[in-house]
Amino acid sequence: MRAELKWVSSADGGRAQLPTGNRYVTAAQIVRSKLRSRDDITGDWSMVVVSSPSPREQGLTTVCDVSFLAPNAPHHELVSGVSFRLLEGAKTVAHGVIL
Repeated sequence: MRAELKWVSSADGGRAQLPTGNRYVTAAQIVRSKLRSRDDITGDWSMVVVSSPSPREQGLTTVCDVSFLAPNAPHHELVSGVSFRLLEGAKTVAHGVIL
């Protein structure tokens, strides 16, 4: 699935630099609504982010392909308009939306 990622700046607690290479695997959570409660977020699943150069890339915003690593992950939730976040430990490093 194509997705747009908005990386959290290092000044705001994100990564010191964007991942290098074209494949990055980290924990992800699907955000089901406006985060009214913990129930509005899926559990953590490993997400594969495959990036390639895109004309839409500007600074901390990138367009990439995303998929879950595990076969039993909630693949059905990766549909257009769905929001998710990428995590490294407890810290959110990027916010994404499926295109």
